[in-house]
Amino acid sequence: MKYYYEATHHIPYEDEDYIFLCSSDREVQKGDYIVVHLKDGIGFAIAQIAKKVSEIDALTKRIKPVEVIQLADKAKAYEQKLDDLIKINSLRLDMDEMAKEVKAIENFRKLAAQNEKFRELFQAYEHLIKNDDYTASAG
Repeated sequence: MKYYYEATHHIPYEDEDYIFLCSSDREVQKGDYIVVHLKDGIGFAIAQIAKKVSEIDALTKRIKPVEVIQLADKAKAYEQKLDDLIKINSLRLDMDEMAKEVKAIENFRKLAAQNEKFRELFQAYEHLIKNDDYTASAG
């Protein structure tokens, strides 16, 4: 039994993806990556399944479906790894910013303990911060 799909291949430096009809001996899902051999000078390429196409629709078109060579199952894992790295870097930046803030507050506390004028400024700062936390949680 053959299964038919519409798939897309992203061509670097092109605005639009290359969309084509393909066939496979095994069923695949939308979003799965596949290896195919495309014409028009592209050659072997990795494409992504866009949607399933009925056999009637596929066979009544005047184009020959491209044969799926194999499932590119490691592509999804690699894509997930890249997404995880982006999340890790984002969390790292957030934690670095928070660490700088905590360190600054600790330094302010130490200075406030040593200098009365600084203590007054720090108390005013803490008062405003506490009021800001209250309004943020109330709203």
